Amino acid sequence: MSDLPNSPLVILLVVTALGTLLMWRWTARLRLRLVQATSERDMFLRAAEGSPSPMLIADADRRVTWANAAFEALSGYRLDELRGRSPAEMLHGKDTDPETVSRIRHQLAHGEVATGEVLNYARSGRAYWVKLHITPILDQQGEAVRYIAVLKETTERRRLLEQLHHGQQELERRVTQRTRELLAAKESADIANRSKSEFLARMSQQLRTPMHAVLAYNGLALERVDRDLKLRQYLMNLQNAGTGLLRLLNELFDVSQLESGRVNLSLRETSLYDVVHATVEAWRQDAPLTAARVRLDVVGPSPAVVADADRLSQVVRNLLSNALRYSGDELPVHVTIDVTDDDGADTYARLTVRDAGIGIPPEEMGRLFNGFYRSSRTVAEELAAADKRNSGVGIGLTACHHIVNLHNGHIRARNNEDYGSTFEVLLPLVRQSIPYETAEALRGIEA
Repeated sequence: MSDLPNSPLVILLVVTALGTLLMWRWTARLRLRLVQATSERDMFLRAAEGSPSPMLIADADRRVTWANAAFEALSGYRLDELRGRSPAEMLHGKDTDPETVSRIRHQLAHGEVATGEVLNYARSGRAYWVKLHITPILDQQGEAVRYIAVLKETTERRRLLEQLHHGQQELERRVTQRTRELLAAKESADIANRSKSEFLARMSQQLRTPMHAVLAYNGLALERVDRDLKLRQYLMNLQNAGTGLLRLLNELFDVSQLESGRVNLSLRETSLYDVVHATVEAWRQDAPLTAARVRLDVVGPSPAVVADADRLSQVVRNLLSNALRYSGDELPVHVTIDVTDDDGADTYARLTVRDAGIGIPPEEMGRLFNGFYRSSRTVAEELAAADKRNSGVGIGLTACHHIVNLHNGHIRARNNEDYGSTFEVLLPLVRQSIPYETAEALRGIEA
């Protein structure tokens, strides 16, 4: 090496050559990257230009550098009008929410992606809603050098939401108004119903007293008329008519008391079979031929319930009376006592009365237990009958409904598949007592 001339100069030339080579290679790579970046930028801009979504690009100072055709169409501003200006000063107006704008600026200042929904104004003055999605482009030091914003107009959606909101408010207003009207109507109906019950109670009470006197004097007259058969027949007709009228007055008074809640029940644990059996036997004493058509059956042990035996017997009499009246003169009426878990939770003692009568129109089932309501088939059959003495006035089932409700029970009706109808009374079960056959055997021993 010591033999080489000017060796420091040679070394300098070699170093210079290597530096030039490295610089050339670095410059080539930089140019390649710049070409690639320019190509990617051009590809991005071409894709964004054709996008149906409004888009714009802003510099580090958040001033517009580029916007696509969709943004120009939405805002009404051309790119040359937007370039170099802040979107806020161009697009925001008096009704733009300042809190939303402040939140978006805070997110961008911290290098975060900002989203929000703001009210903008077009060049024409038209207000429109947009949903913003702004992405900051950060350099290696984490400073934002560009902002890319993508917008989606939500004016129509907001309009529909406002219409839905107004519709809900209008619906709530109407529901509230209708509820007040229904409550007022219910209160008026309750007042009218109480007035009716009080009227019936007073009327029946006032009429029963003189009717007792009429029947008493008529009974004395019957005892003293021996030979005048015609007069005796007149008096007997008067007695029968007065007795029927007195029974009707008693029923009206009873229903009015039940509707007004002025009824005291004598509740005690009792066998449902004992109540039904005693009612049928009492009927057998008065009308043996009619009572003979009743078929009483107990499925399993006889259920025990807490009930007022007299009121429960009244329910049985009313149901049997209707069933026997409309089942013809020879067809039987089936009465069944059993236990059921009707609603899947509570257990009930069930009394079922099945007749072979004319049935009930399905559309009239809901009104069956209303006061003074009678089935159209029942009315039609009684109008066609020659003897109308056994026609009712439509208060028996109403009484049954009130009595069963007072016992925390249920009463319902349905039509049979073949003919006739079935009434069911469900009462809360206390326990199941001894089997029916055992009870009958014990009664025979006692007899």
